[in-house]
Amino acid sequence: MRNRFAAVVAIAALATAQSCKTPQKPGPPPPTPAQQTLFIPAWNVTTVQTGQGRYPDLFGGGCRAIWIDSEIAAMKRNVAPPPPLPEPGIDEDAKKVTDAYIVIECQLETQFADMSVAYDAIRLRGIDVYLELPGGNKIRPIQMRPYGSIKEEQVQALKNFSRTTVMIFPRQDLGAGLPVIGADAPAVRLVLDGHDSKYFFEWPGIPAEQTGPRMPTAEEAKYIGQLGYYVLFTDIRRLAHIFD
Repeated sequence: MRNRFAAVVAIAALATAQSCKTPQKPGPPPPTPAQQTLFIPAWNVTTVQTGQGRYPDLFGGGCRAIWIDSEIAAMKRNVAPPPPLPEPGIDEDAKKVTDAYIVIECQLETQFADMSVAYDAIRLRGIDVYLELPGGNKIRPIQMRPYGSIKEEQVQALKNFSRTTVMIFPRQDLGAGLPVIGADAPAVRLVLDGHDSKYFFEWPGIPAEQTGPRMPTAEEAKYIGQLGYYVLFTDIRRLAHIFD
């Protein structure tokens, strides 16, 4: 009798303990196939747009941003004469870089009347640079590399300043094991935020009926060819071996 009573008490105590446990929070849903696949832009070359702020005309209409994937790198290679002694292995390293990182070539120009502001802007001095997703998430570059000195050209009463800077962003979120920008993102912006103003370049995602980025137009191809393949990848090829 005592044994039966003890068993009943034990069962009741166990049931009470189970009912008092804090229910576990549901885990995050598993990532969708679109989240597991890297965002691919509908086209590679895009123009600057004014967001908001004090200086709506700081950057000129000749500004372009180029999303450099392996196909754009191949286009650069086809139009750039190789140096007399190209470095061995540069083609393999170029592919590794475009496979491992988001590489964006930003060609900026300005004819802003205040030359001190214009000169700072073309150097991206005092300007916060980042990729922005529609939800507001920001991804900052791991490297920014200017190419060449600042070019100056007199245009009537103003000076036109121009310079190209290459921005390199992480492609994978190593903690989550997912791309930093999934294919489900409807668009991505490269934002230049500074001097009380905001500007951006925008790439929409590939629509359902499109299998890849559309081919660049003849005008876009001119911008793609401005920074040579060998100049670009000789400079950034060491990124291909950062995790070797």
